[in-house]
Amino acid sequence: MGIVQVLSTNYPTAHAQYGWYLSLMGRPEESIAELKRATELDPLSTASNGILGLAYGWARRNNEAVAQLQKTLELDPEAWLTMTYLGWVHIGQGKFSEAITVLQRAKQIDDNQYVLGALGESYALSGNRTEALAAITQLKERSKERYVSPHCIAMIYAGLGDKDQAFEWLNKAFEARSEHLTWLKVDARMNPLRSDPRFAEMVRRVGLTP
Repeated sequence: MGIVQVLSTNYPTAHAQYGWYLSLMGRPEESIAELKRATELDPLSTASNGILGLAYGWARRNNEAVAQLQKTLELDPEAWLTMTYLGWVHIGQGKFSEAITVLQRAKQIDDNQYVLGALGESYALSGNRTEALAAITQLKERSKERYVSPHCIAMIYAGLGDKDQAFEWLNKAFEARSEHLTWLKVDARMNPLRSDPRFAEMVRRVGLTP
């Protein structure tokens, strides 16, 4: 075994990035194995630990996802991204009150588009249409000054059950080459849209079909 191979085998970032890719491709067991290796090599990495938690969620191993993300928050209690991952997992579980609680905490730390989008989606799914529409309005206003991923807005419309608007904004995300569209195959939050023929077409356009 050459020195380059030895180094790459023990390089946690390589395992984490490859694990992320495998998760996006719908290969959960391989993904989790790679991400576990990354966290073994660098147990204090909030990035690798957080992605492992999200990968559990996308594999529909929700109890393990929640436990892993809570463990990651012990490493950094102020990590808004980890809280957002946890919010996404709770949304996938249908635990909208739990999602709102953790995402409100994240928003206090960093009021960014990803947190606001997930919070708006949680409000929509919990039946709080007023707060969901308010989140959409805020995101649209922010987009006048800086980039806001259309995917964030699409997910709120999906939560509201407005599929036409959801797909309109997913199309805008496609035009903007939003990286979030690479999550289509595995993100549990997409479940309300999966039965619509437009979803399969979007997956094809993104290039996620075999």
